[in-house]
Amino acid sequence: MKFLRSLERLVYPDRCIICGDVTLEKAPFCKDCIKEFVSLFSAECPSCGKTAHDCTCGGGKKDFLFFYSAPAAKKLIRTLKHSPNKNAAGFFGDVIAEFYKGRKFDAVAFPPRTEHNIRKYGLDHVKAIAGSYSKASGVPLCLALERTHRAAEQKLLSATQRRRNALGLYTADKEKLGPASRVLLIDDVRTTGSTMNACALALRKAGVKQITQFTLAYTPPVKKKYKAKKDIKKV
Repeated sequence: MKFLRSLERLVYPDRCIICGDVTLEKAPFCKDCIKEFVSLFSAECPSCGKTAHDCTCGGGKKDFLFFYSAPAAKKLIRTLKHSPNKNAAGFFGDVIAEFYKGRKFDAVAFPPRTEHNIRKYGLDHVKAIAGSYSKASGVPLCLALERTHRAAEQKLLSATQRRRNALGLYTADKEKLGPASRVLLIDDVRTTGSTMNACALALRKAGVKQITQFTLAYTPPVKKKYKAKKDIKKV
């Protein structure tokens, strides 16, 4: 099996999800970009200066892996969104399973991507990651969340517009949820939290009691006071 896998990698090599180069054997990164990825976990929050592990900005602790402000994080998320990569989905599914090791959930859900973007990019990347987490953890993948109508893309809107745009954008199918009362909700990036909060509201209306929100990356609000102190240090 090892020989066949090695031969397969020679013919169809896995590509780094940051730069596109050939990856290491068991990670979706090349030997150079793996260092950038690891550095994301020691990066400082642009708002409070703490690492992702200690940051509590934006109204309480958020469950996420790294800050979206780092260049490597932006490249990584952009590649996940735009390039089908089963290796990457499997990797992050395993990471999330380790993150919540010991925690019990009845189901894992995700905000469904628009049909237009699925056709355009060839995948629903968050669905793939949620599915990989489900496989790694044994927590059932739930396809209960659905879009109620077409809406503008969140990335093109201001914070206020995002909140308005997400209102009523999702609904949850009670039959697909079944008896699930503890749901892990997964997405790629959290900025204002509008999408995740809209999905959480839909799940609660469908009877879910406990919802844990997780994103790969998080963009905390930048506090001017901290930014000013940081600028002084640079001088």
